[in-house]
Amino acid sequence: EYLEEREQTVALVIASHHAHFNGVDFLIGLDRMPHTEQARKILISCSSDIEAILTAVNEGRLDHCLTKPLPDHVLFNTVQKELTQFILR
Repeated sequence: EYLEEREQTVALVIASHHAHFNGVDFLIGLDRMPHTEQARKILISCSSDIEAILTAVNEGRLDHCLTKPLPDHVLFNTVQKELTQFILR
């Protein structure tokens, strides 16, 4: 609502997928909202959760998937790359 009122768009969303939060459904929902549909989307998940990763790719326009454990430099480099892609669009 805040973003819509100010006609702002979101550049990047990072969602974690785990037992207590369905990051895949969250990203799919964002793809249906006008102020977040163009955002670059990164999913962080366990490498063993292939079904969730495939669902995110097929339904949520996932731009990047990272698996745990995740070193800080990998996350930083991925965020930098995805924000660059957002700007270039």
